[in-house]
Amino acid sequence: MDWRKAEQVAKTRLYREFHQTLEKKNIIIGEIPRSFDWVSEDWRVAVMVKSCSKSFDQLSRAQLETRFQRDYLFDCMLLEKSTIGRKIFFVVGNNRLFDEFRK
Repeated sequence: MDWRKAEQVAKTRLYREFHQTLEKKNIIIGEIPRSFDWVSEDWRVAVMVKSCSKSFDQLSRAQLETRFQRDYLFDCMLLEKSTIGRKIFFVVGNNRLFDEFRK
């Protein structure tokens, strides 16, 4: 799924749950401002959204490892380091992609 469509799916679902506008914002981690996909109006919810435009079967082992180690895990670390109370990591993809990420 294209990242724009993935973000729209996530944003629609999260709006239904929190009834707040979610906007891209920077959060200071250490001394460095880091971009988060969305932060709620009240700064209580931080969200990172990940998707995969290729089908899981089209990705090589090296591409999967790069995607998970560099992209997904880095965003998880940023969420963990933020001082925001509710942290959501939203993965849009098929079950195999999600299962691989959980490993």
